[in-house]
Amino acid sequence: MVGNKPDFMINSEKKTKLNNRQVLGLGFGILIPLWLLVSGYFRYLGVLWMIILPVILYLGPRITKVRDLKYMIANGVLFAVIAILIGGLFMSPDLINDNNQFRDGGMFKDAVITPTETGYSVTAEYTGDDLTLTPVAFLMQVEMAGYWLPYGKEGGTETFTGTMSGNTVSYDITANDKLYIMYFYMNDDDGEKVSGSQSPSMFLTEKTSSSEFNRAVWLGTVYIVGVVVILYLMITLFTYAIRSKANKTRDRMIEQGRLYPDGYGRCKECGAIVLPGEISCLKCGAYIDVPKELRPHKVDYFECEQCGAEVPEDAERCPKCNAEFDGFEVEVVRTDGTVEVVQETFECPDCKSEVPISSKTCPVCGRTFRK
Repeated sequence: MVGNKPDFMINSEKKTKLNNRQVLGLGFGILIPLWLLVSGYFRYLGVLWMIILPVILYLGPRITKVRDLKYMIANGVLFAVIAILIGGLFMSPDLINDNNQFRDGGMFKDAVITPTETGYSVTAEYTGDDLTLTPVAFLMQVEMAGYWLPYGKEGGTETFTGTMSGNTVSYDITANDKLYIMYFYMNDDDGEKVSGSQSPSMFLTEKTSSSEFNRAVWLGTVYIVGVVVILYLMITLFTYAIRSKANKTRDRMIEQGRLYPDGYGRCKECGAIVLPGEISCLKCGAYIDVPKELRPHKVDYFECEQCGAEVPEDAERCPKCNAEFDGFEVEVVRTDGTVEVVQETFECPDCKSEVPISSKTCPVCGRTFRK
C-alpha cells in the first residue's frame, strides 16, 4: 500500500501555466472554425457543420494537451464572443446588403423592384421562348439570418402569380416591414416548375425596418454560434467527466498500491507496462527502479549494499548493478517490518547447494521447498 503521497508526487500534480504550443492550439481551435464561418465554406458540409465545427474547436487545444477544464471552457466562451461580434456587426449585415439586388439568371433579367404601400411592384424581362408558361414569384419571410444561412419563418412562405405582356412579366407582391427572400420561376400547364427557369434569390430590404433587420441578423448569428458552442461544451464536459472518472479510478489504484503514479508505470528500457511488485521487466528483463516510498512491502527482501536496489532474498546477483552477494548471510525484511540476519542454511537435495533456511526455492537450481 502507498500511504501519504511523497513530495515528488505532490509537486507533479501542481497546475502549470499554458506553454506556447498550448496557446497556439487554443488559438487555432478558435481561428479554424471562425474562418469556416466567415468564408462560408461550412455550408458545403451540410448539416454536419453542427458537428464538425465544435469538434475542430475541441481538437485544437486537446491535440496540444490542454487538460485544464477552465481553459477549455474559456476557449469556447472566447470563440462565442468573437464569432457573435463579427457575425452580428459585420458579416451577417454585409451579406444581406450584398445580396439585396436582383441578378439576371434562370429565365429572367433586368428586374425592377419598386416599394408600394402594400408591398412591392416587380417587373422583369422573360428570356424564354414559351409564352404559354405561367410566371410565379416565391416569397419567404426570414426569421433569422446569420453568416451565410437564412432561416425562414414557419408558415412564412407565399407564392404570387404574375402576368405577362409579351416578354414583360409583372408581379404585385404583398409584404410589410419584415425581411424577405424572393426569387422567380415559371410553371407549366400542370403547375410544375420548369427546369432551369428559376432566377437567383435575393433579399428584399427596402421596406424592412431597422429593428426587424437587426433582430434577424442577431438572432441568426447567435443561433449559429450558439449551436457550435453548446455542442463544443457538451463534448468537453462529457470527455472531462469520463477522464475524471478514469483518473479517480487510477488514483484509487495508486493508493492501493496496484498501480504506479505517472512516470513510474513503464519500463525505462523498453516502455512496457510494469506493476507494483515487479522487480524486473517481464518483457526485457531490465531492473524496475522506483523510489523506496513507492515500493510495496513484500514478504522478504533486502537492499543491495552497492546501489540500494530491491533484491529478493534468494538472489545471487543484484538485478540492477549485477553485484554478487557473498554467501547467504543477508538482511531480510519481514512483513512486520523487522529485519533478520539469515545465517542458518540447509543443503538442497537436488544440487547440494547451501540454501538459507527461510528460502522457499533453491537459488541455484530453482527447486521449490515445502514449508
